[in-house]
Amino acid sequence: MAEAQTPMGRYSMIRKAKPEDMAKLEVFYDDVLEYLNATHNYPGWRKGLHPTMEEAFKSMEEGCLYLEFADESIAASMVLDNHSDMEDACVSWQTAAPAERIYFIHTLAVHPEYMKRGLGESFVRFAEEIAAANNGAAIRLNVLKGNEPAARLYKKCGFRYIDTVSLGYERYGLPWFEVYEKVL
Repeated sequence: MAEAQTPMGRYSMIRKAKPEDMAKLEVFYDDVLEYLNATHNYPGWRKGLHPTMEEAFKSMEEGCLYLEFADESIAASMVLDNHSDMEDACVSWQTAAPAERIYFIHTLAVHPEYMKRGLGESFVRFAEEIAAANNGAAIRLNVLKGNEPAARLYKKCGFRYIDTVSLGYERYGLPWFEVYEKVL
């Protein structure tokens, strides 16, 4: 992804990840995964499979890993890029645009200590502003079927359910994903 303009102002606590953030991000991922495994793992994430630090380092190097801080801790994280993990799925999107104008939200997570404070919605709005500032045509994402908290969040933010598809993760027990799109 080309260097994206980043909104300032009300999102001043959100910024691109830096190498010195990665140790904190590993703790963040461990905390999120531990919480999911102790409660209800709606997204189907598994330690060692997703999210991984290898994925995080790659996203950081590409400039598309965003973090929100509360004091010195990471409160939320998100990847926003132009890379689809839905290439093989036959999806009838609302808008046709060149790949560089389509943005994808991946691995949006909020630390358990900061849940129910609107950080997920704040990150989605932040993503919309980045995409709009960079001539984005739409934002797309996928949600594991049955992940009602995520589906509610995206619908609340104006995303439209498009279809339920396989993304090839059946061997991990993740056969169906709902795909959403918001035209900008």
